[in-house]
Amino acid sequence: MQDFELDLKDKTAAIVVRHGEEVVKINLERTANQTIHDVPRYVVDEVTIYELNSTQDKRLSSLYNSRHALDEFSQALARRDLSALLANSTHDFKDKVWQSTTNEHFAWMPLDEFSHGKLRVLQTLFKGPLTEILVEHGDTPVTYQLRDEEGQIRVDDVLVPAADYPQSLKATLEAMIPVANFALALEAGDMNRVRGVAARDFTRAVWVHLDAVPQFDPAPESYLKSRLTGISIQGNNATGALGNNRQGAQVRLTREGGRYKVEDMTLIAGALPDERIALKRTIRTQLAEGRYSTVDSTESILAADDRDDD
Repeated sequence: MQDFELDLKDKTAAIVVRHGEEVVKINLERTANQTIHDVPRYVVDEVTIYELNSTQDKRLSSLYNSRHALDEFSQALARRDLSALLANSTHDFKDKVWQSTTNEHFAWMPLDEFSHGKLRVLQTLFKGPLTEILVEHGDTPVTYQLRDEEGQIRVDDVLVPAADYPQSLKATLEAMIPVANFALALEAGDMNRVRGVAARDFTRAVWVHLDAVPQFDPAPESYLKSRLTGISIQGNNATGALGNNRQGAQVRLTREGGRYKVEDMTLIAGALPDERIALKRTIRTQLAEGRYSTVDSTESILAADDRDDD
């Protein structure tokens, strides 16, 4: 042992010990005295080990708890257990993904890599409140990012190598959810849900003029049930690809009020250019031709739409 420092404050204390290539910092909190004559007592709040020859800051709370949190989350992902995913995710992961997820959404999620039995841990990196654990799911290397949040270690994101998706699983699923919501709303014939997930311009151009979800030809929901094959994100806009170049859809998304909304989509019925159907333009044309029953007045709907965006 070479150095020893003690830093006392009103209700906290810190002991710093330097030994070789490591510095150990022990944070303590002072407990409340029962009387003014009680001797001050402290309890250990956190222990952090700083490696001077690397960038790793190992918190003992992360060291002991991160593997348990990883196991709980990965098993929940494999089981598609929504309640367990909520319990083991950070507030940001829950807000952007799991609180908007129902069991129906799992059919759209690209989660096949997480169904290959028990994972194998390859490496663990400690970066203060952030812990990164590199594992193998089958043959796929995956990095789990875990954060210390209110004294609990929770999964904040999962980084997956992929050419057609963002590296971040959180970003991928956040963009996928409105695509699934749009398909589910069309299938249910729920116009309020359709307007709720459509972007402002899409609603004003199309959905505000319809009094009910008509039987479109072709039916967009059938194309939106194709397998998710890619997502690209640029700033506040994203594009989701479903199916292939003969059967599927390309869905354009834009952020409004911090959430992705469906801006437009192209239905793919074949490989030829004339087999690509721009949905917004097609419905606008069919509305002008009088194919669908329309609402008498759009003012109240537009007003409600503006209130939702505020």
